[in-house]
Amino acid sequence: MSIITHTSPQYYAVIFTSIRTDSQAYVAIANTVLEEAKKQDGFLGIESARNDIGISVSYWRDLQSIEAWKNEALHKKAQQRAKEFYEHFRVRVCKKEPLKTRFDAIRTKSYIIGKIAQSSSPIFCKLRNAFYRLLPSRLVAEDTFKTLGTKL
Repeated sequence: MSIITHTSPQYYAVIFTSIRTDSQAYVAIANTVLEEAKKQDGFLGIESARNDIGISVSYWRDLQSIEAWKNEALHKKAQQRAKEFYEHFRVRVCKKEPLKTRFDAIRTKSYIIGKIAQSSSPIFCKLRNAFYRLLPSRLVAEDTFKTLGTKL
């Protein structure tokens, strides 16, 4: 797996964080679902990292592409088995927009890191470490993400 680079000034990121169970069925289903996601119109790529906490960021052209993927039949079946695969998970949808100035980039990076660092929860400490490993500093410095929520 490689780090995704985008030429588009605007796209969407679906950030999926999770703590997995010991389910043996997970790997086979996850690989099948990933292969299906790659075939979806609007899918731009995915990045993942996992230790105790997993974080996967899938990139999409627009909200309609995310909505279509959310409602895709194979993905729906996998979602119905989420409690079997995960002790805990969370989905966030963000919109990436270009920054106007270097000052905005520094302020945005500080804001994101500050929000993650504010929590003393072990889960967020691990998430913060996964975040640093997953996202190159130039991406955080050049882009801003607006959290749109999980109501899709």
